Amino acid sequence: MKQKTLPYRVYTVPILILAAIGIAASAYLALSHYRNYTDIGYSSFCAISKSINCDTVSQSPWSILLGLPVALWGVLGYTIFFLLALPAQVNTQERRNLWDLLFLIALLFSLIDLFFGYITAVKIESYCIVCFLTYVVSFALLFLTWIVQQ
Repeated sequence: MKQKTLPYRVYTVPILILAAIGIAASAYLALSHYRNYTDIGYSSFCAISKSINCDTVSQSPWSILLGLPVALWGVLGYTIFFLLALPAQVNTQERRNLWDLLFLIALLFSLIDLFFGYITAVKIESYCIVCFLTYVVSFALLFLTWIVQQ
């Protein structure tokens, strides 16, 4: 029985859009992080209350990893994902391996987001709306790359 090939473009366009959203959201969070430490009067749009406050999250010790804001690592990760997803649009056998890699990266993103989701809920006790957006992006990327690599 002949295996059907997936219509890659149906999946790659949303994947590229999601990765771009991840880049933009992470860039906003990185900028917000730096502004929180350099501009005394700064307050992000999502500093709504004590429990819903991106500023509280970005000022926590958990917001730094290896000397850089976690959000900056997000910009790097989503940019790499985006750049790898560009050539994956071509439906060839070589690209199947690239989809496997993209799936593993999306899985890593999702596991990291589960960890940081736990940290924000249990340790920081304040939620970041834009962080939540990146969690949704990561899990959507995981789902779509899983479909493609099947």
